[in-house]
Amino acid sequence: MGGGSSKKKPQQGDVDQRQQNALAQQYPNDNPLVAAARVALNDPACTSRYTCPDTQPLGCGAYASVWRAIDVNDDTQWALKIIDKNHDKCDDKEMVNVRWEAEALRICDHKNVTHMREVFETNKGGGMNKGFFYLVMEVMDGGELFDRIIERK
Repeated sequence: MGGGSSKKKPQQGDVDQRQQNALAQQYPNDNPLVAAARVALNDPACTSRYTCPDTQPLGCGAYASVWRAIDVNDDTQWALKIIDKNHDKCDDKEMVNVRWEAEALRICDHKNVTHMREVFETNKGGGMNKGFFYLVMEVMDGGELFDRIIERK
C-alpha cells in the first residue's frame, strides 16, 4: 500500500488560517470587513462559481461588501454582495431580514429593480466560524444611489 497522501476536495468554509494570514500580509491596509470578504472570496463555495478580478470592492456597508464577479462558466459580470455572518452587527435577527430581502429580490421581476441571479451561503469560515452569505446581483453602474440623490439637490 502506497504511503502517498490523498488530498481531499476543498469544501465550503475551507479557507484555512494559512490562507487568511497570507491575505492579511498581501493586503495589510484592509479594514476588517474587506479582510473578511477576501476570505469569503477564496471559499470553494464562491470560487467554484465566480472569480473576482478586482483588488478592491465596489463598495462597503455596515457588514457587507460588494465585489465585481465573473461567472466561471459563461464569463458574465455580476455584483457579488458578501455578508459577513461573523460581524457583531449581523445577529440571527438581522440574518432573517437579509434572507427576506433576498427572497423579495428573487421573486421581484421588474425593470426598475435590480435582478438577483442567485443566493448561496456557507456555515463555516470567518472570525467566529459562522460563514458568509452571498447575493449575486446585476451590476449597476453609476455609483451610490445616495450620492446621486445628494447631487440632484
